[in-house]
Amino acid sequence: MNTAQGYWSSRWRAAYPAGRLLWWDMVCVGTLLNLAVSVVALISVALGAPLGLGVVIHFLPLPYNVFLCLSLWRHPDAGTGKHGLALAWLALVTLI
Repeated sequence: MNTAQGYWSSRWRAAYPAGRLLWWDMVCVGTLLNLAVSVVALISVALGAPLGLGVVIHFLPLPYNVFLCLSLWRHPDAGTGKHGLALAWLALVTLI
């Protein structure tokens, strides 16, 4: 199994700790990724790109965000608190 398959499957099959999935993958890495992509979208629109392209760029990380959220929801060690934080994070990074 290569590293990319290991990354995706370990999270989907709950072979990765729920706390680390929430705090490292979602809150730290996911938030930074979403902020970086949003900055690129804003810069592209400011430099004259069509608004539609900026919107598409902004939403590029959405499948990854949904994957992380669903992976945490499937995790047997994730309780209601982590589920709520995951949904709040997903809503926040999607809207901002």
